[in-house]
Amino acid sequence: MYITRKLLALIPVAIAVLLFAASCTAGVDNKQDKSNQQEILNINQPNHIYLWSYQRSILQQIEDFQATQIVDTWSVWVSDFGEPMGMCPSKGFPISYTTQLTNPRQEVGDKGAVIDLADPIGVYPVGTSDATWVLCLIDGKAYPQRLESKVNTYIYPVKIIFNPQTGKKELARDGDPSGTAQIDLTQPDLSTLPNQGQ
Repeated sequence: MYITRKLLALIPVAIAVLLFAASCTAGVDNKQDKSNQQEILNINQPNHIYLWSYQRSILQQIEDFQATQIVDTWSVWVSDFGEPMGMCPSKGFPISYTTQLTNPRQEVGDKGAVIDLADPIGVYPVGTSDATWVLCLIDGKAYPQRLESKVNTYIYPVKIIFNPQTGKKELARDGDPSGTAQIDLTQPDLSTLPNQGQ
């Protein structure tokens, strides 16, 4: 009778082991099925190869503006609910407070350990921050303004107005865009591109 009780006690354990083994096998089969499915899709619907990309061209031009031009902008800082709290005419595009010229982390030793390093100015950077640097114009001179709020930057003049219908402050456009920050949307003649994907 004592042995029977022990055997009965082992039955739930044996069932649990069998269920676990079955789920492991199902997991392996499921991974294999997904892998096979992906191979079939890659054969029947391979990724397209593009000779030229509008999105890449636009991003390159935006980076060119950031690197080579100081465009007239208008920066507005807003609350977490999107309501304008303040603004200034500004120069260039805002820079995240955590942006650095140097890499703040360095690998040390042969085990791949990574440590934080001090900035060239001798302080340790913060990992994350909502703060943003904006070059606000005051009497025609640019002054760095550190803003903790979310910042929206426009290439045309804006003003903050009060909407009596909603009881909230809103933004209104107050002029034309500055002419230098314009994206060229012309697509090149694809037949003249050097690499035709052959």
